Amino acid sequence: MFGLITATRQPACQRDDERIRGLLGGPRPGRRRRVEPDWAALVREMKRQGVTLTVLWEEYNAAHAGGYGYSRFCELYREFEHRLSPTMRQHHVAGDKVFVDYSGKTVPIVDRLTGEIAPAQIFVAVLGARSEQPLLENPVSELVR
Repeated sequence: MFGLITATRQPACQRDDERIRGLLGGPRPGRRRRVEPDWAALVREMKRQGVTLTVLWEEYNAAHAGGYGYSRFCELYREFEHRLSPTMRQHHVAGDKVFVDYSGKTVPIVDRLTGEIAPAQIFVAVLGARSEQPLLENPVSELVR
């Protein structure tokens, strides 16, 4: 107790910032004030179908009410993700290649005459070096039977 009284009697301008923070009980350098999520677990969760950052943040926010806001949560997630492994950039000449695949999800198609509901796959095609929306098509001949 006497050490604290002695320390506080010195003029504040003579103490360095770190000591002032220590006396005031503020955050220490290199430590965050909020509860940190398990970023590695979140990266694994993001690989699952239907999982988004919004869903993960809502779960985090429900568990830690005083935690990060959505925008900061996303920013910290992206920073962690970029540290994991660099991506390999590929140069594509515009219109030279087209990338095609089925999305893996199905949508219900209703037959107007019979009312029968049949699932249909979604066909996706993207031109290399294009920043526009991909071509999404639902070919009726590809209905899942």
